[in-house]
Amino acid sequence: MKKLVFAIALCTSGLLSAQNFKTLATDQSGDDYNHSLDATEFASALSTNQDSIFFKISHNHARPGDFGYMIALDTNSNPADGSAINQTNLYSSSPNNSMNYDLLIFVYQNSWFPPVILEVYDVSGMPTTLNFEIDTADDYSLTMKFAFADIGGDEAMNIIAGVGSFDISSSGPSDIIPNTNYIELVNGTTLSSSEQLVSTGFYPNPTQGFVTIAEKGFVEIFDITGSCRISCEAEAGQNIDIHHLPTGVYIFRQNGISTKLLKE
Repeated sequence: MKKLVFAIALCTSGLLSAQNFKTLATDQSGDDYNHSLDATEFASALSTNQDSIFFKISHNHARPGDFGYMIALDTNSNPADGSAINQTNLYSSSPNNSMNYDLLIFVYQNSWFPPVILEVYDVSGMPTTLNFEIDTADDYSLTMKFAFADIGGDEAMNIIAGVGSFDISSSGPSDIIPNTNYIELVNGTTLSSSEQLVSTGFYPNPTQGFVTIAEKGFVEIFDITGSCRISCEAEAGQNIDIHHLPTGVYIFRQNGISTKLLKE
């Protein structure tokens, strides 16, 4: 089965792995134990000058001669637009349809057609080009490095990753991570990850001026630099005015739970 190359990558030897990775999601349930790779962890790290981001997909089984990896990115903070992720080959038979992508990246290899092959698709599901680096030195993980300028301009994004076989781009991954919802990443902070769904403690989201608090508790709203812009005790049903905040991405935190807030 012939594959077309739509991206250019520089394969390194251990250079990308020497980063201080932060775990964004884990999956220890062994969903794909009898097939392919079985995803166990998804992690990220920032480059020294913070103009690039590293993603690392780890798995239970050593990478075979035929393998595939997938990263689906929602880089415009609107997980409802874009194209749906093909997940027809999931071993768990439980597709995670919580997010559409505007950038879909596949890295795979067939033992008959080395070296590593790449495919990238845009928001419409059409082939596109993207330069990034990969590291396959570790048989139990794959690391990718992307420049922020090439994937939306900053690290505010939503992510679903996956592993599979050589046909991952046509049949979809056999295991995804996280199993439910999607990873929300803002300024290196994971807002929701692993296997849990985070309840939204306010509405509407996005908003242009007010957020209504769903339950009583101490509320904090941070900008993406980590500065606290609003902090107060709030009652259920209380409106908080955020008209004065600039348009952008914020972190809403209440009772130990953080959620991404979009101010339009």
